[in-house]
Amino acid sequence: MNNSSKLAELLVKLRGVREQSSSCYVSMTLPIKEIDGVCKLNCKLTGYLHTCSEYENFAFEVTTTFNNPVTLFRFEKRSNSEEERLTKEEIGEFAVKLIDDVLPNLKLRRNGRMNYKTNDEDEITR
Repeated sequence: MNNSSKLAELLVKLRGVREQSSSCYVSMTLPIKEIDGVCKLNCKLTGYLHTCSEYENFAFEVTTTFNNPVTLFRFEKRSNSEEERLTKEEIGEFAVKLIDDVLPNLKLRRNGRMNYKTNDEDEITR
């Protein structure tokens, strides 16, 4: 079983735990030591589901570690509505893209922002 399959399985299990509890938000920190040579970043993987919300999402977010954290990058997979929950396959696609594609290609730009870029047509920035 590869890392993206393990991550997808973990996210599906976390969603199950979240559904059985009163909590609507699950957050975990991935053991990422550095991105593009920068060591002082917070990397979190979150899952969000709330009875009042219209969607469910999983997101990977990179923030600074200063007093007022700033989001440098966000990559997410979101359902359109509460009824159209993310399938196991969609969660798997998110995990595969994050582990195999986004993380290896995430770079810190000179303006202090991060971007993910594998070619000119496939770019996610924030």
